[in-house]
Amino acid sequence: MKVKRLMRALKILRYLIILCCCTLLLAAPALAEGSEPITVVGQDYIVDDGNVVNSDLVVVGGNLTLQPESQVNGQIAVTGGDVTAAGTINGNLVVIGGHVQLSSSATVNGDIISSGSVEKADDAVINGRIISGLDAAADSRFTNRLLSLGHITDRHLPGAARVLGTIALVVLYVLLNILVYYVATRNVLKITQIVRRSWLPSLGAGLLTALVCVVLVPILVVICIGIPVAVVLVIALFVTLMVGSTALTKLIGHQVLAWFKASASPVLEVVCGAGIMALIALVPCVGAIVAAIAGAVGIGATMLSHFGTRDYPLSVE
Repeated sequence: MKVKRLMRALKILRYLIILCCCTLLLAAPALAEGSEPITVVGQDYIVDDGNVVNSDLVVVGGNLTLQPESQVNGQIAVTGGDVTAAGTINGNLVVIGGHVQLSSSATVNGDIISSGSVEKADDAVINGRIISGLDAAADSRFTNRLLSLGHITDRHLPGAARVLGTIALVVLYVLLNILVYYVATRNVLKITQIVRRSWLPSLGAGLLTALVCVVLVPILVVICIGIPVAVVLVIALFVTLMVGSTALTKLIGHQVLAWFKASASPVLEVVCGAGIMALIALVPCVGAIVAAIAGAVGIGATMLSHFGTRDYPLSVE
């Protein structure tokens, strides 16, 4: 009876957490006038033939398809998926971790920014600029502006305050990993397997994704695509980082406990791994390098698996 009540409570908590996360995602200021944005996480989204979407559209971990004579009146941001468009987009299109394909009937009344390739038919109409791959990195002002933000020093803080602040950050990091595991257990488990067997491709994909975000986020602000889209992309990157981090910390905790021949629940594995990662990150110089590599591996594995919804490499039947 207690187990059933606990499972029921966790299930309700999971839905509440998802609701809160979606609320935060939708809280970005001033999207399309008169309607709330559409946010899709972990699945594909299709705008059917003849349908009109009068709001901004955000797709995280899925593909977006606009069929002929469909229309989106707002900004579009896609992370971890491809965009195939045969309809009309009255706004800007931003894609991170995916590619864009425009058919002959496609019309984009705005700019297209994509970390991957942009393929378009000869008859496709684009009333804006196309920035694809890492071409935007040629102008170092954008990268330097982002890297120069947020240099915070704690030299004026008392020693006790620094210690308490460090402990609070470690506890917060562990709690965030536990929270992510409860919200997306199946996704985390799949990503963990990908990290275990494909860590090198994950590292490459994670480094590329991070580099593209460093380049694209300031560009989105500078070329006036809009702060809301940039905010959504930053939030999407943070969510990707946390999901990948949880998968990695679970794997680390499992391996460490196995070395000591100790059996534990998956949550305790996450706690153990997160604690170890947090302590390593506190080591001067080396900790920052290890944390950066671990973060890149987690982000890459999450992107390659489309947020833990598919295998990598793709299984061939």
